[in-house]
Amino acid sequence: MRPRKPRHPSRVATMAEKTNSNMLFANFNQDFSCVSVGTKKGYSITNCDPFGRVYTKNDGARGIVEMLFCTSLIALVGAADQPSSSPRKLQIVNTKRQSMICELLFPSSILAVKLNRKTLVVVLEVEIYIYDISTMRLMHVIETSPNPNAICALSPSTDPSYLAYPAPTPSPTATSSAPASSSAATATSSGDVLIFDTRLLAVTNIVRAHKAPLAHISLNSSGTLLATASEKGTVIRVFSVPAAERLYEFR
Repeated sequence: MRPRKPRHPSRVATMAEKTNSNMLFANFNQDFSCVSVGTKKGYSITNCDPFGRVYTKNDGARGIVEMLFCTSLIALVGAADQPSSSPRKLQIVNTKRQSMICELLFPSSILAVKLNRKTLVVVLEVEIYIYDISTMRLMHVIETSPNPNAICALSPSTDPSYLAYPAPTPSPTATSSAPASSSAATATSSGDVLIFDTRLLAVTNIVRAHKAPLAHISLNSSGTLLATASEKGTVIRVFSVPAAERLYEFR
């Protein structure tokens, strides 16, 4: 028996295209209990269980919408040319009080925002800013190799609290006098990961994860495990944190 086709396939396709064209951002919160969505019109928060939208606001294009667990604290970044929705501006808002806590303007576009209960991290292409979330005081700035894909992970836990990001790409002249291969010349990051303690404000270890540039990294909820994948896409590796010991490998 052939599967039944939708009664209005063109309408279904149109709805899907409309949804995809409007959506600019979607992500879970730290414990996967909520989903935050940014669109060309604004943003919304949806509870997963029981499923239902709990907050929505149409205040301009939102390219980043990050929650702090299930609290009313939201980090917003615009996605338009207007000053009010600039991708260089970070807004911290309280949705319950309908109030703006603070606004921060950065020298270039914000590519990612990460939060836990003590730390807020803002990722630019060549810099990472670390703030004390209770006071929004700038604690530290990390200079990085170009990171256009904002590869970065912050542990949801605060004790320990680790930040993981790609290690700087070595200069070809510093490592070898031989001509660099095309893949190495175009790589924006190495396959290694730096583990940074956000309390000590220092690198605690380096994870030798892959030979190819990194594609994605993620820390578990307790900040004790790091999963990595490279642009080659053939293997996922899991390491202990902060010891950087390889524990598992999936092909």
